[in-house]
Amino acid sequence: MASLVVGAAAALAFAGSSGPGAAARLLADAARLAASIAPGTAAPDAAVPSTGGGRAAAATSPAVANDDGRRAHALGLTSPAEIGPVRAALRSTRAALRSTRATLPQLPYHDYDGQFIFMRIHTAGADRGFRSYRRIGNGGPGWSHDWPDAESNLSLILRELTNVRALVSNDGGNILTFDDPRMFLYPIAYVSEPGEWRVEQREVEPLREYLLKGGFIIFDDFGGDRRSCQMCVLADNMKRVLPELDFMRMDGSESVFHSFFAIDPNTVQLLGESGRPDFWGLFEDNDRSKRLIAIAGNNGDLGESWEFVPTGFYAIDLRNEAFKFGVNYVVYAMTH
Repeated sequence: MASLVVGAAAALAFAGSSGPGAAARLLADAARLAASIAPGTAAPDAAVPSTGGGRAAAATSPAVANDDGRRAHALGLTSPAEIGPVRAALRSTRAALRSTRATLPQLPYHDYDGQFIFMRIHTAGADRGFRSYRRIGNGGPGWSHDWPDAESNLSLILRELTNVRALVSNDGGNILTFDDPRMFLYPIAYVSEPGEWRVEQREVEPLREYLLKGGFIIFDDFGGDRRSCQMCVLADNMKRVLPELDFMRMDGSESVFHSFFAIDPNTVQLLGESGRPDFWGLFEDNDRSKRLIAIAGNNGDLGESWEFVPTGFYAIDLRNEAFKFGVNYVVYAMTH
């Protein structure tokens, strides 16, 4: 945002006429912006130094004077001496912007109290996954799509149909990163749009430890054709975490598809990127008879169905099947 302020200040300078008033207008605009961002911020000194030279000007080296002269000309100022107050104004505005970081809305988090709490993972994406955000949920980054209604509705179904004591909250549950130690309090992690995920180095070891200690990951809402191959992206990322394991195509005989509801993944129809979904799993020691560590529904979007269940936007069968998968995943992970 600070860079935007600099750009805006320059634009204001170009828009106004050059002359002695240009610096004053820049300073006034910067002061108003700083005050609007962080009320109570001290306004920068709006006094514009004299352009008549003097000792200060004489003490300035020719190189610095030339640089400041070019900057002054670019900003529409009449003298290099006016650069100093403008710099001070911009520094004050940047400080006001930095001071607002602590007041940004926090990602939801509920302290562990023995209940099942849905944990969504804030991943790093193709844009390097900037940890800051202006909006999450639909219209926001891929990791947040379908939040918070998807997890809220699934948690309600779990509480009503099973013995899982699930937290039902308007904010969905918890949102954590793979390098947050609190992740180890919650046995199931949900990752939306892993085709855009790039595992960061600092996440590799914590995620590996989480999975080997009993954690379970659901990868959802991705797919595409062979050209995009988002499943390839996911597999490459997980190879960095668990290089000894390979994703294996699941055929429906696996325990996760029979942990609560009986599901045939080969015939089910779900919302998805293209075609019918296909399911892939990571198993301990690459042995299908051992614990399933992660499941990926390529060309499937469970979260979308969970999110829109109260609206009637999608057919009842699609929503029911999506909930069956969600319930089975949770019950399997909680019992294995």
